[in-house]
Order: sequence, then C-alpha cells, then structure tokens
Amino acid sequence: MMNSGTNTMVDRAVADLTACQGELEAARRAIELAIGARISDDGLNYHLIKSRVKSVESVRGKLGKLKPNGLPKYSNGLSDLDDLIGMRVITHIKPDVSRVVTALTGQFNVIKDEDKSEVHLREGTIGYAAHHLILEVGDDYPAGCGQHIGQRFEVQVKTVLQHAWAEFEHDIRYKSSGDVNPAINRAFTLASGLIELADDQFVTIHTEMSRESQSTAPVN
Repeated sequence: MMNSGTNTMVDRAVADLTACQGELEAARRAIELAIGARISDDGLNYHLIKSRVKSVESVRGKLGKLKPNGLPKYSNGLSDLDDLIGMRVITHIKPDVSRVVTALTGQFNVIKDEDKSEVHLREGTIGYAAHHLILEVGDDYPAGCGQHIGQRFEVQVKTVLQHAWAEFEHDIRYKSSGDVNPAINRAFTLASGLIELADDQFVTIHTEMSRESQSTAPVN
C-alpha cells in the first residue's frame, strides 16, 4: 500500500507526463521513422514495427510499486523509467533479430542490451525469448531525431512467433486476479519450447529456399 509520500511523488510524475505527452509523441514518431529507415537501408526483412508512449494509467501503476522494505521502487519518478517510449520490431526469422539489433545499436547510444534467449541458454531454461534494448538518441543522431537528443526508449526485437507467445502470456497474466495456476505456467513453458523449435524450422526453410534460389539463378 502506498504511503502519502509515494502518492505525492506519483501524482507529480503523472502531472509531468501529461505536460510532456506531446513531446513524447513527437519523439516516438521520429524514432520509429528512423528505425524503419535504418532497417530498410540495411536491406533487412521484417514483419512489423510498432511503437507507443506509455499511458498515464500504466505509469501510475509502475511508479506505485514498492520494494519489500516499503520504499518506492522508482523513487526518482519519470527519470527512472526507460520505457516511456516503447518500440517493437517483429521479424520473420531469428537470424534477423540479431541483424536488427546490430543495426540499431550502431544508430543509437546503448544504455542496456539483454538477449533473453542467451539468458535461457546459460541457465538451461525455456521461456520468454526476445532481445531487449534500452537506447538513447545521441549527439550523432539519425535524420529527424535532432530535436530529441537524450531521449531514452526501449526496443523489443523478436520473431513473429515470440511476439505471439508474449502477447498471449501477457494477456492471461494481466487478466488474472491472483497467482496463475501452476498448470498454466507449465503450459506456457511447454509452448515456449515448441515455439523455439518452430522458429528453428523457419530458419531451416529459409536457408533451403535461399540455397535453391541461388542454385537455379541464371548464370550471366
């Protein structure tokens, strides 16, 4: 339960967010265009780019979270939130995830870089797999982003199948009023393993199709 001090901090942060909503929306549009341009310039194949500015309700809920000792988890308000602007780049196959990550980390300053798939490999586990980045518009900004230097944002790069799993899992947990049934958790874990296998098969299909295309290409 939040105390009066936490409530005051959250109310102040929400007021600040409301005041800068237009600026955040402008930054979101500019960054999304820059990402799309860079990916296209690099000749990378992707399914979709999505973006959003975090809603007031979502910010209020996140800033209201407390540590076990009862103190606010995000005591500095909005400056503690790296995901006020969120981007998702959805690819068809796994190799393109790493290619997109390479493109974006060469375009923006990197604050945080976490490959969830690598974490699972190290720990010998199965679960949510995506590549998460916290990036910042730097002084060497891409075209269109000159008015947004210093703006941080989150990018999730994942395959279509990983995206579908994450969306469904989030929907189930968000709608749950309490702890999720262990059987459902187990089913999600099994599904994530099947998705990993399916993603691998998509890579195999893509590789074979590319090989056939090259072998049947006319020789000049």
